[in-house]
Amino acid sequence: MPFINSGTDFKEEEPGILQLARKSLEFSRRSIEPGRRSRGSRPSGEKNKDVELGGADHEHETEVAQHAKRVSMDIQRISMEVQRKRSKDAARAAAKADEKEEEEGEKIDFTPAPKDGLTTAEAEELLKKWGKNELVEKSIPKWLILLRLLTGPMPIMLWIAALVELIIGNYPDMAILLVIQFTNAGI
Repeated sequence: MPFINSGTDFKEEEPGILQLARKSLEFSRRSIEPGRRSRGSRPSGEKNKDVELGGADHEHETEVAQHAKRVSMDIQRISMEVQRKRSKDAARAAAKADEKEEEEGEKIDFTPAPKDGLTTAEAEELLKKWGKNELVEKSIPKWLILLRLLTGPMPIMLWIAALVELIIGNYPDMAILLVIQFTNAGI
């Protein structure tokens, strides 16, 4: 009967150790399932061993049950070790990525400001080095905003509908579509 010693350490290089442990547990559970082979289902020539051995089957079942319990505990322990190792590996990978980012990017030395504030000379030096502490507002020209409002998916459908109305000669409906188009863009 396969057995996994709970005293051994798990090594990730060993392929399928969890599968082996699970198969061992399944085997152990199958061997003690009640009704697998009842006492009345023995072949006619086989004697009743329970009577001869004085309950040895019960002791064997108890031993197998204990083995199944040990295997189950081993599986849990191995699973926990795998999870721990994976989380440690993920943490290491994140730390390496952070280190790589720091190496690639510009290194900035942040020093806390003194409790009584900066002197004028220090403030001027920092202003020269870093610039003003403000966000630059991006301005988009009005004509570009209008163009984007007239070229979205729905406005393009309105342009196509207006073109179809022009082709078939239905000028009032074309005018209504154009009014809707420019009103929507102007709002």
